[in-house]
Amino acid sequence: MRQLELLLKDQYYAHFVSRCALYNGLNEHGADNFDVCSPTRWLISEIYIAECKLAQQYFNECRNLIEIDMICCDHTFRSAAKVGYHHPITNRFVKQYSGLFICMNGKGQIIQWSLTKSVGFIDTRSHFIAIKDRLQLPLKLAIIDNCCHLSKMLKNVFGEQLEVKLDLFHAVRRFTTTLKKSNPSRNQLILDFKLVFRSRADIGHSRLQSTPSASTIEMNLDAFISRWENVEINGCRALQRNSLVALQNLRTHIKLGCLSSIPAYAGTNHNERLHRHINAHGIMGFTTNAISPQLANSALSRCFHRYNVKRERAANSYLAPVSTFSVPRCRKNGECQGICGGMHAVLCFYVLIIWVTTVLLYMVKSSHLSN
Repeated sequence: MRQLELLLKDQYYAHFVSRCALYNGLNEHGADNFDVCSPTRWLISEIYIAECKLAQQYFNECRNLIEIDMICCDHTFRSAAKVGYHHPITNRFVKQYSGLFICMNGKGQIIQWSLTKSVGFIDTRSHFIAIKDRLQLPLKLAIIDNCCHLSKMLKNVFGEQLEVKLDLFHAVRRFTTTLKKSNPSRNQLILDFKLVFRSRADIGHSRLQSTPSASTIEMNLDAFISRWENVEINGCRALQRNSLVALQNLRTHIKLGCLSSIPAYAGTNHNERLHRHINAHGIMGFTTNAISPQLANSALSRCFHRYNVKRERAANSYLAPVSTFSVPRCRKNGECQGICGGMHAVLCFYVLIIWVTTVLLYMVKSSHLSN
């Protein structure tokens, strides 16, 4: 926002100097007399919010066209912590949301999202119902970070055919967060633990096959524990007590089948990359300052639409992007509406001019040749 303010002020200043040089001279009205104020942040924000509201229907229509083969759901908390308002009396910041809920399909495209006040199912149930209404075939796979707690609730929405799995990223993270950074074996432990959820033939850098059966994963886990349980380097045990507790907790999910038969492309790794992008750059560039819920929703709507465009192009498809300050509309009944209709009319007008000019030049050239 600050960069936008400076850009507008520089433009006003350049215009001020050029007008002074043209009419009055810089000697009488120099740079010291420049007193044109740039638009306030409130005005710029209101313009941005109004423009995004015009494009909101287009964003929703494009998102509704995305194919849903599975769902991967997750929350991020850092960006949502900046959304709120300042109390008019105490001027203290009041946070309105606790997390940002994002639901993706197998390609990593965002099919549903919202700012939520909690991570409970009651705040996200309406989004799951909206996803169900868009389904053409029964949903068979859902990957979340709290599988056993939400399994029954999700099956009540999508049906008993739904398989609810624990995301591998969060499963690995439950163990890696117990390892201290000062542990000399930490990096090797992480690399070896990721292999626990692979079949014997899947030994590449990245997982290319579905996760094996529960018995195979449990056998791999036993081999991992027996290898590292008694390892001690420089007086530091490789597996501390809290690490062993985390492994036993994961064993419960392994026996229940929460980590078996997960496709190679499935997981919330797309969500985590998107989380890192949002947390690193902030919402619309706000990394430290608080922003209003209206501005946050507008900025996230445009950000997520552009993200879906990139994901769709990566899948050798096409989804019309939205420029920074334009509002495209969809075709209805063969006619283009809104700004798209105006652009279409201008394009047709220019084509007509080129055609008429070409015909006239041809006629003139023919008349000269006949003479």
